Order: sequence, then structure tokens, then C-alpha cells
Amino acid sequence: MKVSSNTVDKKQVEQAVDHVVKHIKKWTKAELAEIINQKKPRNQSPLIVELSANHFLVGNYAIKHYVDSWVLIYRYNDQELCFEYKNSAIFYAICQHRNRFDLSDQIMLYDQNINRLKREAEHFKQRIQRAKNRPMLTRELYTNRLTQVTVNLRHQHHLLEKTLKIAKYLNI
Repeated sequence: MKVSSNTVDKKQVEQAVDHVVKHIKKWTKAELAEIINQKKPRNQSPLIVELSANHFLVGNYAIKHYVDSWVLIYRYNDQELCFEYKNSAIFYAICQHRNRFDLSDQIMLYDQNINRLKREAEHFKQRIQRAKNRPMLTRELYTNRLTQVTVNLRHQHHLLEKTLKIAKYLNI
């Protein structure tokens, strides 16, 4: 017994699916562009769109994950800002949109300080490793500097967390 079935050319199905996917992507981009281009009052929260786990749109800013930092790109120029933490980048963009420049500057400052202090801590850890055959005084100097940087790093973390909580509390 031979069973017959209606078969559709696989190539035609794939072409139809590709056409529909392209149409949906084009429509979605056009709708997002229209929403983003709408003028919103500065006291209104910006549109926040999560494009993927590593890409966000926050008002006129695009945020993307790059290696071990978050890069924030302003829509109207090529200025790029690097942030250590995703929340810092997102809240910075929101504060900029809401004209809370003092708060956004604090967020950026603390985040950049944390980034700089992490690099310094790594530097001193390497120096301690290399100083094994050197006098004890040299190792102690590097150890003391590492301790100082670590304490300062904790303090900067605390200041950043406090500033982010203030921004969240103010419904920014």
C-alpha cells in the first residue's frame, strides 16, 4: 500500500519564512524608531528596551557589553563612555535623560574610580608576586599599597551603591 501526501517544495517554504522574518524585522525597526523619535518631556522616564542580554536602549543611549565593561553610546554623536557595571550605565543614561546631571556625574565618577582601583589592585598583586626575591621592605610596601587600594575600592563601591539607591529612590 502506497501512501501519497501533498509535499511542498522545501525551498519555497524557506523562502516564504525568510520573507516573513524580514518583513517583521523591518516593521519592528520602524516601530521602534518611531517610538524613540517621539519627543518626550524631560521629566518623563525614557523608553528602556532590552534588545538582548548584552544590549539595551535607554532613551537616546545604546548600552552594550564589551569584553569586561559596558559601553554607553549617545545617539547624536560618537561619544562612548565605559562603565564597569551595567546598572551604572543604565542609571547614568536615565539621569542624563531626566536632566539630573549632578547624579549622573557622580555615578560615572564612582564607576570609573572602581575601574581604576581594580586595575591598581591587579598591578600591586603582580608586583608582590614578582618581589619574592627582593628585600622584605619592598614586599611590605607593595602589600601596604594593595591594602590601601582595597580599602579605597570598598569605599568607592559603597558610594556607588548609595548613589544608585538614591537614583532609584528618586524614581529616576
